[in-house]
Amino acid sequence: MCFAWGAAGLLPERPSQTGILKKLKNWPVKQIISALEKFTLCCLFTLATIGSASGAPVSVFAAASAAEIMQKLAADFSSDTGIEMRVVVAGSSTLAQQIVAGAPADLFVSANPEWVAFVKDKAGFSSGAVLFSNRLVVIAPKGSTVELTDLAAIASNLGDGRLALGDPAHVPAGIYARQALQGAGVWAEVENRVAPASNVRAALRLVSAGAASLGIVYVTDISGTDVEILLEIDPALHETIAYVATIAPEADMDAVRFFDFLQTDAAKSVALEFGYPGAGGE
Repeated sequence: MCFAWGAAGLLPERPSQTGILKKLKNWPVKQIISALEKFTLCCLFTLATIGSASGAPVSVFAAASAAEIMQKLAADFSSDTGIEMRVVVAGSSTLAQQIVAGAPADLFVSANPEWVAFVKDKAGFSSGAVLFSNRLVVIAPKGSTVELTDLAAIASNLGDGRLALGDPAHVPAGIYARQALQGAGVWAEVENRVAPASNVRAALRLVSAGAASLGIVYVTDISGTDVEILLEIDPALHETIAYVATIAPEADMDAVRFFDFLQTDAAKSVALEFGYPGAGGE
């Protein structure tokens, strides 16, 4: 099965959707999640290298939900400086554990402060800089007849289906989603109906494939996908979503230059173009 980068993220190419995704609808949810988790691990070692062949590339480990924007920022930086860039994409927890295990990362970008703290404490990374924010939305497969005006009504609108989330035990989007559901007073009703995925893009694919009735993902994840937004979740229901870049203690000057570039107005403008709110959520 082929996968392609694009506005929709790490999603199946269109030719495969008419065949494979129809088959996915008949798979048990656990089997689909297992397949997606294996795919995520493959992504970890699928390295996108940009720039010249001279010198060691700057290696950026980025959360799945920041895949496209980090590819774009890396490409822009490489074009301007000639510095070779390499972007590795997977779930924040997977990346953080790989870094601590010795994976050669110069920078780590995540929307979860706990995983940022983990690489800081265990691998000596810097405290980091906040780059941009995001928002959560409730999604359904295209053509869904569900109408949702209040997050508190999500349980009654699931029908016999499941609610796809990034695994709330360790995936940033899932952690924020759980906080929102708790804030709305419905977590106890939906907890046993959650289909936990290895990252937020995997949760989106469960909904797109029809394996989950509803899902909660970042608003930046849905462009070009076979899902529709039912509800934008009130940011007051969860902690502020903040993507943080942190840098390795042994990073060279090329990595430091990219770290600094991520905090420029030019980089912030790219973030806004990709639909990411500013660092304060505006």
